[in-house]
Amino acid sequence: MQSMKHLHAVKLLAASALFSSQVVLASPQVRLVQELPKSETSRGLAAAGDYIFSGVSRAVEGESHHLAIFNAKDLSPKATLDLPHNVMQIIPQTETSVLVLGLVSEPYWQSKYSEVSWSTGKFVVKTKSIPVEVVPEQVTGTLGKLFFVEPGSAGVYASSGSKLSKFKGEVSGPGAMALSGDNLWVLSRGDLFHFGDERIAIGSVSTKTVKYSSVSPEDTRGLVDLKTVANGKFIVGTNIWKQRIVTFNPSTQEKVGEISFDQNPDSSSVFGSCVATIDGELKTVVVSKVNDDGSIIPVTSLDFYEAGDRLKSPRAIFFNGQHKQILVKSAYPCPSCTVSQSSVFAYEDSEATWWNECK
Repeated sequence: MQSMKHLHAVKLLAASALFSSQVVLASPQVRLVQELPKSETSRGLAAAGDYIFSGVSRAVEGESHHLAIFNAKDLSPKATLDLPHNVMQIIPQTETSVLVLGLVSEPYWQSKYSEVSWSTGKFVVKTKSIPVEVVPEQVTGTLGKLFFVEPGSAGVYASSGSKLSKFKGEVSGPGAMALSGDNLWVLSRGDLFHFGDERIAIGSVSTKTVKYSSVSPEDTRGLVDLKTVANGKFIVGTNIWKQRIVTFNPSTQEKVGEISFDQNPDSSSVFGSCVATIDGELKTVVVSKVNDDGSIIPVTSLDFYEAGDRLKSPRAIFFNGQHKQILVKSAYPCPSCTVSQSSVFAYEDSEATWWNECK
């Protein structure tokens, strides 16, 4: 049994007194980046280099699936880039490229992914098709070493070039992934319509096998997201059910830290040693820091409430630490609403000192 001295728990309440004296509670400076069509459903959001990317998945009849691209420095529109598929997920690859996962429905359902790269302000799209028998829900990794999960086949897949291979073993309801060295952590959601069945499966990249881990179910029930933090030293899990995030040592599969707060975190994003979680209903973001021993401490809390009705239940978040921004996106389809409730907003405060805690 894991010794309690290796666990570091902190209870984060609304009261600012629980924040250390060195941490400054943020005074939000919230700016609109993009107002989306009223029927928009894409949560795709990311930033790389000097650009912000937001997916628009044909929410207006006659329009193409596309990426809306903005300058990260001043949030001004840069370009609109048509894609041959919708936008399910956007992940940064390098300072000058991102990867976009999506689907097409005609002439039949098929998954595709596009590499979007740029140089001197010119954007180039290169698209590859995934075999029709595999319809991935999520992707992680880098070009030439990508990993996909498909709930329908309970499968984890690796892509190398044009080849797609399935890991030996199955994962029930595979979802979020986090890669640390040779270990690919996969969130098993079990019954997708019921919280409480979540477990962790771990795949070996070198042997292409996956099996359930020894991580205690008490630490995995209610997890909705996984990320690597501190250059892959730890895996951080976001738990909406227990209102907390936890850190795991990927080598020992032990929980080494946790922090609880008055927030139902829907998703997370990391930068350096920090993780930002968002509660879509409260429109709040909590930033926490993972220490060298895996313990977690609060850094700051941000409020997007002043965004008003145009930001309804934001679920997507991206921690753009390079430009000292927290980006959030709502994709809340409401065609009959007076104003669109789907949008992208940015929190910015270049003078705040807490950013330095995350490097």
